[in-house]
Amino acid sequence: MLLLVLWFTTSIGISAAQGPPKQGVTEHERSLNAEKTKQTNQGHETADKVASPTANQPSAHALDTQTPNSSEDVDVQRKLVKFTGYLVIVGIIQAVILGCTIWAIRHQAATDKNSERAWITIQPAILSPELRAIWEQSDQVSKDGRLEPFVHMFPAIIRNVGSTPAKIDEIAMRYELLDSLSELKEVPNYENKIPQNGYLLVPNEESVVQTILTDRTGGGGMLTKQQVAAINTQKSFLYAYGFVAYRDVYERHCETQVGYVYNFPQDGWINFEKASFKKDGPSAYNKAI
Repeated sequence: MLLLVLWFTTSIGISAAQGPPKQGVTEHERSLNAEKTKQTNQGHETADKVASPTANQPSAHALDTQTPNSSEDVDVQRKLVKFTGYLVIVGIIQAVILGCTIWAIRHQAATDKNSERAWITIQPAILSPELRAIWEQSDQVSKDGRLEPFVHMFPAIIRNVGSTPAKIDEIAMRYELLDSLSELKEVPNYENKIPQNGYLLVPNEESVVQTILTDRTGGGGMLTKQQVAAINTQKSFLYAYGFVAYRDVYERHCETQVGYVYNFPQDGWINFEKASFKKDGPSAYNKAI
């Protein structure tokens, strides 16, 4: 019995002695572990805080890498601007060359048409006609008839000097006795236009038209001695003018206008051999379109 008591007492003492120290050690270890964990967490937080600004900011290596890229981008943009400018200049030059080429082609085409078209000329059939006055009572009649008066007319030769046929549409001619060339109007007034219905006049072919001399007195183509003397001394003028309207092979409407004055040279002596018709008058009377 005594032994059981002693054994029980001893067991209780040993348990009492071992119990509290183990509990104390466990709590101490727990506290140490918690403190270590806390320190570890604080270290991580500190590291995160330190690393966060660094992560948000570019590193020196990144800056070094981005700076050359930015410079390269600027260089590329500058080259693109220059290249675009060169392209614009080249485009302008090409546009100018194209415009000049088109103009040259059209000009050549017009030149070819003009070189191949019909050209109508009007020339006096008699360059130096003889002037005769009507008889007067004191005049002696010549038996051979050389002094017989006649109606003065102006015959004109219409000739196609072009390379292709012409379709003659209209003709008009006038022959007048004027006191001065200033009596001519600025714009010719053609009367009695004669329709020709587009008859063909081939190259180098010609036709003749003529008109009677008219004056203000209605002499019917006759000249008096005084009028002939005035013409010889250039106090009066014989003036013939007319036009021919025609179409060429391209159906373009063309026109030739001419004006001729009967000129007597006044170089000391009147030279009847040199008297002839020559072109004169306002520009509107002498042109070809």
